[in-house]
Amino acid sequence: MSEAASPPKAPSSKAASGGAASGAASGCPVTAAVLEKAFKANKQVADAILLGKGFKDVSCYGGWATATATPENMDQAVVLFKYDAAKKTWAAVVGGTDGVCRDRVPDDVATHLKGCQN
Repeated sequence: MSEAASPPKAPSSKAASGGAASGAASGCPVTAAVLEKAFKANKQVADAILLGKGFKDVSCYGGWATATATPENMDQAVVLFKYDAAKKTWAAVVGGTDGVCRDRVPDDVATHLKGCQN
């Protein structure tokens, strides 16, 4: 599996990592449940990635987030999300097993996201 792309939405509740770039403008921290709604709202990404039992390893920094899908008996894919501060929503951008952050997430942000470390 390589990657799938595009827009959607979601609100917010409990948390997953934030760091210095957290707060209302960055959407951080964010929960797996909020990201799952954004994931399902993007048909192109959701059709390309098997979610399995949900997301794990959620990390959030500077308006970007990554989460790892947990399908059974398959490679786990990372999904990249972007926060829209004006709309206060998260959108699934792309998903894949390798390099989902490459050429999308600024380097100074990518170093803070678990899913960007591949």
